[in-house]
Amino acid sequence: MNNDDDWYRIIADFTYDWEYWMSPDRKILYCSPSCERITGYAQERFVHTPEMLMRIVHPEDQQIYTNHVMRYFDPAQRGDLEELEFRIVTHKGEEKWIGHACRAVVDKEGKFLGRRVSNRDITDKKQSELMLLQSNQEIKKLNENILQMLKIMSHDMRSPLISVAATLKLLQKGRFGQMDESVLNTVKDLAIRIRQILGIAEDCLGKASAVDTIMKIEKKEIDLRQEVIDAVLDELSNVIEGHKITIDNRLGAIPANTIMIHASKVWLKVVYRNILKNAITYGGPGCTIAFGYEDRGDYYRLNVYNTGVPIPEELRAILFTKFGRVGQEGGEQREGMGMGLFLTKEIITQHGGNIWYEATPGGNNFIFTLPKS
Repeated sequence: MNNDDDWYRIIADFTYDWEYWMSPDRKILYCSPSCERITGYAQERFVHTPEMLMRIVHPEDQQIYTNHVMRYFDPAQRGDLEELEFRIVTHKGEEKWIGHACRAVVDKEGKFLGRRVSNRDITDKKQSELMLLQSNQEIKKLNENILQMLKIMSHDMRSPLISVAATLKLLQKGRFGQMDESVLNTVKDLAIRIRQILGIAEDCLGKASAVDTIMKIEKKEIDLRQEVIDAVLDELSNVIEGHKITIDNRLGAIPANTIMIHASKVWLKVVYRNILKNAITYGGPGCTIAFGYEDRGDYYRLNVYNTGVPIPEELRAILFTKFGRVGQEGGEQREGMGMGLFLTKEIITQHGGNIWYEATPGGNNFIFTLPKS
């Protein structure tokens, strides 16, 4: 190579992306031959026909491209580097996406000499983004349909389960005749299992509603001990007995027919079910679980406590987050979605209360508040 011009020509003419220099009067002073690979038009077309650039811009993108050009030739808005994505229509009528980047060109005295532009074919990238967006939309729609089906199924399951539970209760009371002890025990076991299935249906309904961010709460006056706590303890009785867990409510005991609150029975059962299941799981076999309350005037302060190893401090921040799961000692993850405590917090919040966790030297204490009305 004989001179610097040869070096500059090699650098300019053999670029892979489409490069050009536009003067302050918007004429193309230089255009790299690579424009033909991208647009199908030779460099001479752009140099000798200044309006060629605007001609090939997709009709739907011409306004944003025009605004961009006007802005980067306005001294008041002239920035060092500007980027834009737009479509062009090639010589063969194909639609391509262009990644456009330009910057001001100045001489040694700082005089503005126009814009130096790099255009890159980003069609494959944009098509991948559009496919991903379409896929995400389809997945979102599918998830919405699944959640809706789950809510409908959980809701529809409750009615027949409640009817079966009521019939089994009548059988236990002898309304349909006396039963020998073995049959009665079988009926009692069936009643517990039906209540467990009913609890699962209610949990599914709650978790689906929490994920969908739509939670319908219908409040009425209920007996907290009899209609909520005792009902959930009955559901979990087999697990409690099987793990030899002690239920101790002597401190702050919640008597029946005493605490009447205006709330949703179904949703508060979900609250106690999730907290008691956590107490059973993390307290472990042989632990003690206690629950109680304090009357604070306009609201009740309630709690569920279990003996055992406190939850590590670094994990407490995710207790009430969506999909946040606290692992066992050693890092192994528990089964489940990690929705239980998140759902519990949502329910308590919807009722106008608050919930939090407190560690004790010998266990874990979940405390929450509920307004009386």
